[in-house]
Amino acid sequence: MDCGLARRLALRIERRDPITLEQWRSFVRSRTDLELNEGGVEGVNPFNAMTVTLPGKPGRASVNVQGKWKLTFFWAESGVVTFRPPAGYHEPQLPLQALVQALATALRGNVVPDFDC
Repeated sequence: MDCGLARRLALRIERRDPITLEQWRSFVRSRTDLELNEGGVEGVNPFNAMTVTLPGKPGRASVNVQGKWKLTFFWAESGVVTFRPPAGYHEPQLPLQALVQALATALRGNVVPDFDC
C-alpha cells in the first residue's frame, strides 16, 4: 500500500503461532511497568468541546513512563501486539526498547516493522 506522506511506522511483535489474549495478559500482569488498559476511553474534543467516548478493547496495555501510564500496546485477534515507537526508540538506553525485547523474548516472538497509514 502506498501511503505517501501519511505513512507512519509501527512495530509489531509476532510469531509463527498467534499470541493468545491470555498469553498477552499473563505477560502484562507479570510486569510492574505494564498494566492492562482494556476499559473505554473518554475525552473532550478540543475543537468543539464535545465529549467523545470510545469503547474498550481487550489486550490494550499501558506503560509506566516517569510515573504516568501511557496507552502503548495493542493486542489484535490475529495474534500480534502492535505499538508506535516514540522518537529516539532505537537508542539502546531507552527503557521501552528493553521492554519490547523482553516481551519478544518471553513470547518467543520477533519485532518486525508494520507500516500503517
